[in-house]
Amino acid sequence: MKTRKGRLIWLCLYFLMFLILTVLYLSNDFFTAEQDARMLSLMIYVFLTFILVLVAEWFGGFHKGSP
Repeated sequence: MKTRKGRLIWLCLYFLMFLILTVLYLSNDFFTAEQDARMLSLMIYVFLTFILVLVAEWFGGFHKGSP
């Protein structure tokens, strides 16, 4: 993640993964209880990673001069 363009590409990929996981989760009624719990934890992980990178990008956390 050296350039802003690279970071924006990663943000788009994380958001796309979150959307795909959400659509799969909401459209599939055949999950067992264990699969349901694993899918929810995966969705939360991807969403929180997306939010973390988005906030860091917004406040300039990836720039050279930032602490």
